[in-house]
Amino acid sequence: MLALAEGVELGVDVERESDRDIDAIGDMVLTPAERDVLAALPPAGRRTAFHAYWSRKEALLKATGHGLAAPMSAVHVSAPGEPAEVLAWDHDAAVPAVRLADLDAGEGYAAALAALTTRTLKITPYEPSLLP
Repeated sequence: MLALAEGVELGVDVERESDRDIDAIGDMVLTPAERDVLAALPPAGRRTAFHAYWSRKEALLKATGHGLAAPMSAVHVSAPGEPAEVLAWDHDAAVPAVRLADLDAGEGYAAALAALTTRTLKITPYEPSLLP
């Protein structure tokens, strides 16, 4: 995944949906509200939703420079299937102006982009067929 912007800090994350124990990991990285949303989903959609949460949070933490040094459970993002946004961040510093977007990384993957800006994002997917 490659993301480019001028004068804006970016973070991207791509996660392959795996056979991880999403319940155990979810207890460590999701907020209580996010765990409730996940638990209410049919089993077939839970793994995809978990990875959407993860990729959104990790993209944000990469953009801010926190990486995994900040607890993912302190970041509350919108539910999968809703427009991607940071709803709250229980952190010492003020929540930066951030835009989140889900990206299409193909079947079996979740991907997100975080941009530290108040501007609207314009995302142009790479299309090899458009090259000369």
